[in-house]
Amino acid sequence: MAKEEYRLNALYGLRERTKEEAERVLAQAMRALKEEQTRLEEMEAELERMIASRKAKAKEYAEKQMRGEMSAQAMISAQSYLERLKEQEEAQKRTIEGQHRVIEQREKDVARCRQS
Repeated sequence: MAKEEYRLNALYGLRERTKEEAERVLAQAMRALKEEQTRLEEMEAELERMIASRKAKAKEYAEKQMRGEMSAQAMISAQSYLERLKEQEEAQKRTIEGQHRVIEQREKDVARCRQS
């Protein structure tokens, strides 16, 4: 004898598929959030490296100036180089700010998925 089908079995199956799909979407949103957070950490580490590099160069140039090993033209060039490094740091900071906005959006996506 065949197993009896209840009328609500179709509804139960639909709910199960919907639940599984929601769980899949949530996992995907959480994975995207984690990737963006990792990218932010990498950007911040790069900024720290850039700052340390600029400070080391500034110290090196200052020591050369104190010893009289740099001409006036070399001092001007060194100062221009340090200013360019500072501009690159500022650009990296703006990139980090943009990444913060991306993370906020991913967090909203995760919250929306949890509510559904």
